[in-house]
Amino acid sequence: MCTSLTYSTVDGHHFLARTMDFSLELDANPLFLPRHFKWYPILSQPAQITKYAIMGAGGQFSPTQYLVADGFNEHGLACAELFFAGAAVYEPNQIAGKLNLVAEEFTTWALGYHQNLADLAQDLANVVIIDSDQAN
Repeated sequence: MCTSLTYSTVDGHHFLARTMDFSLELDANPLFLPRHFKWYPILSQPAQITKYAIMGAGGQFSPTQYLVADGFNEHGLACAELFFAGAAVYEPNQIAGKLNLVAEEFTTWALGYHQNLADLAQDLANVVIIDSDQAN
């Protein structure tokens, strides 16, 4: 099970810390995805192009697929993928008219397209998380 915490200093600096207790070997490395980065969701959809640069930890699984396990974007929005086996329930099937992602892609989407939490909250209705087993 992953854990995380955030804290802010009195002079306005923000910190994100976490453990990585995944059921798979992530072999995470420092990762930078530039502004307007083209990425390919696992599900059959067109390529996506981010608005904002992302810095964090993650890995490259194929020439076109990256996993951003945690990080922040150029506006300071931070996000971490946390693993809690059996604690989440995802949609079994894709939903037309929505951006269908597997859970492992949420961090890339959240950081790549949103400046802050209000921006992200407003856009949540446009995305659906699909059970990773259904994507194979």
